[in-house]
Amino acid sequence: SRLFYDVGAANSVQTVVGTPPLRVVLGNASGVAVEYNGHSKPIAKLSRPDGSVQFSITRAGEVVRAKPVADGG
Repeated sequence: SRLFYDVGAANSVQTVVGTPPLRVVLGNASGVAVEYNGHSKPIAKLSRPDGSVQFSITRAGEVVRAKPVADGG
């Protein structure tokens, strides 16, 4: 099920609670910091040429590139 769907405002913090695996889709990844269970998770290397990023957080807490989906579903 979808845990969060919105356009985040600059300098805002969004906290999402869910059971992994979690799929994350960001439209402007350059302005985002990701933290999972108190640990920073780098996502810059996963960024696409348009600045978006799609990744999953595994049950082990690892960030892995996700296969792109057209509608974010």
